[in-house]
Amino acid sequence: MKSNYINIIDEIISSSKDVKFPFSGYGGPFLNHPSALYYKWLAKYIQVHTPKKSLELGRREGDSLYAMSFYLPDNCILDSYDLDMFGNVVNKPNVNVLEYNGNYSELDLSEYNFMFIDINGGGEKEYEIYNQANEQGFEGIIAWDDVGSKWVRDEYFWNLISDDIKYKAPLHDEHFGFTYHESSSNNTN
Repeated sequence: MKSNYINIIDEIISSSKDVKFPFSGYGGPFLNHPSALYYKWLAKYIQVHTPKKSLELGRREGDSLYAMSFYLPDNCILDSYDLDMFGNVVNKPNVNVLEYNGNYSELDLSEYNFMFIDINGGGEKEYEIYNQANEQGFEGIIAWDDVGSKWVRDEYFWNLISDDIKYKAPLHDEHFGFTYHESSSNNTN
């Protein structure tokens, strides 16, 4: 239900404001920057909800990977696929940093419980991943960066998604969104 997952998101927003990273970031002074609260949200979500297997699709520097691994419990796994290996900033045995060529179609998204997507694919690539997650039976929350920006245009992505499973939150200015996915057998609506 949308209201349940919005409550989860909002509770993490409230509690994540206290997260303090020990340095400012790899790609610039972003980790503790007020316009990029999503890093703190990612860290806190992992700490509170301990998804057994998370996926991060990134682009370069490793700030979101660092944030997601900050509170990552030893019994949880984080897979990170980056366009280059400059984002390999974490040395933990349960964090897998893999380089990819931008082709997501070979990933089995159903094996994950939580995903963070920051690929700047114009909206078209994000929509492909969204559909792939649904087709493969992914269940959980996907956090999307840059929604409605020049990198992820609404007309190619956000506007195509049903209102009852999406939610925007002011975590990266107004450009951060969430979608909630559950199997049709668990859907009570």
